[in-house]
Amino acid sequence: MLIIGGGPGGMNAAIAAARRGHDVTLWEKEDRLGGQFIAAGCTPGKGDYITYVYSLDRTVRQLGVKVELNKEATADDVRAFGADKVIIATGGVGRVPEEIPGIAGDARVIMARTSCAAA
Repeated sequence: MLIIGGGPGGMNAAIAAARRGHDVTLWEKEDRLGGQFIAAGCTPGKGDYITYVYSLDRTVRQLGVKVELNKEATADDVRAFGADKVIIATGGVGRVPEEIPGIAGDARVIMARTSCAAA
């Protein structure tokens, strides 16, 4: 089984599949698991998001899921992998709320994804 996306959804799918006896490989295009929860966890008072991601990551690895980081899935790669089942859990994409006047280009505005790069 191949799971594309290493955010909370992809990791939970990998955990469920591994616990049911599947041989699971998880591809994540970034250099770490966690997806949008990494940025969310950088907000003051929201550190539990990071704790949750680390817990999922640990469980995924304990269950023997093969994790490939920096692996962006293409249709050709997925076909070549030859999985009997594929789950696409690519999650969401953060957005800048353009309806807030002056948000674009204001040096005082820092997006969580940018400010949390080292988390």
